[in-house]
Amino acid sequence: MILLEMNLYSQSLGKKTEAVILLPAHSSHDKPVKTLWFLHGMGDDHTGCLRNSLLEAEAEKYGVAVVFPNADLSFYNDMAYGCDYAAWISKELPDILSRLLPLSKNPKDNYIAGISMGAYGAFLTALTNSEKYHTAVSLSGPMRIDWIYQILTDRDIAGTAGLEDDGKKREACRLYSEKNRIPELLVTELCKMSGERTIRAFEAMFGIRPALRSSPRDLFFLAEKILEKKQELALMAFCGEQDYHYESNLLFRDFAARSGLKYSLTTGSGAHVWDYWNRYIPVMMEKLFGSP
Repeated sequence: MILLEMNLYSQSLGKKTEAVILLPAHSSHDKPVKTLWFLHGMGDDHTGCLRNSLLEAEAEKYGVAVVFPNADLSFYNDMAYGCDYAAWISKELPDILSRLLPLSKNPKDNYIAGISMGAYGAFLTALTNSEKYHTAVSLSGPMRIDWIYQILTDRDIAGTAGLEDDGKKREACRLYSEKNRIPELLVTELCKMSGERTIRAFEAMFGIRPALRSSPRDLFFLAEKILEKKQELALMAFCGEQDYHYESNLLFRDFAARSGLKYSLTTGSGAHVWDYWNRYIPVMMEKLFGSP
């Protein structure tokens, strides 16, 4: 595989940014290659998936290109107070790379996937631009963005992170979960990430107290729009049973079953860790590209 590291100015972001591309050595403009756009998680950058995953070996096996764009801490949105990362990922970067590299422009040859925050970004991008992708894949993605925002901008929950008594922490998370009907494991894990800096970051991403349910940032809402338009887009998800996003993945599975959405969820033992993702990345690649 050819590894390309790019540093370029983005009009959408108003600044320089980065991307890493894996390209099959045999690539040529006479025969454009299939492309997997792979989105990183929260707290990571575009190099994390390349360094920690099996994707390079898998891409070489199937002869496909993989693009790892940097999206900082954006949840792949056009931010309320910040840069237009949705435009960067879905429009500007693909336009630039299609001019420079032998990447296929055919929607049937373009796939988008991600881990955690990047999994939400993959579904968000594909559901918003369904004419551009064949399949979107979520690896341990949060299906209820309103839950994530609510927990990570709640100053009461943020205050429990500083408690020295673990019992009091657990009780505070249990009560919050019960009151707000949000899975306790999700509250407990996100509590560890909460604080004033996180609150500011999420308000910059989504705005202050936004109505996220039934909005263009709600995956359920966007999926309903796809169904109304009768647009063809396959959605695939993987999530471990010990993952704090597991419950929201079950909700999306049930919604998809009721609505007739083209969707599959693979579960199994596993948490929100690279060991789980690397176990299922080869499965994902075979489902996307067939036998090598």
